[in-house]
Amino acid sequence: MTGEVNWIGVGQAFALPEDTIDAAVEELSRAAGDMARCAAAEAMVMGRVAALRTLLGECAALQEQAGATEAETLQSALAALRDDLASLEETLPLERAFHADERDRARARMAQARGRLRQAMPG
Repeated sequence: MTGEVNWIGVGQAFALPEDTIDAAVEELSRAAGDMARCAAAEAMVMGRVAALRTLLGECAALQEQAGATEAETLQSALAALRDDLASLEETLPLERAFHADERDRARARMAQARGRLRQAMPG
């Protein structure tokens, strides 16, 4: 068990380069925040897609039951919703690729910060 753990004495812990540790911990925090923002942004865009699809279905169902005047108004709304959905779906791959790149950069920054922490630890 002790072979898996990097034990250091109390005296050594107080001799660690505090600035290096603080900077690494701060970078870990920023990178984790960036990853969380990417996940939230992706969830929001997928939520918008799902909401538009649901709204399209509801409008189409209403149109089938509506009178002539209402059906015409709903047809216009359906066309606008379809355009919005098509635009969103067209840009979705780019947005998802951007978020994936941002997550990859954040993971790389986390790995570098962990490396700096390991180097700062004695033993």
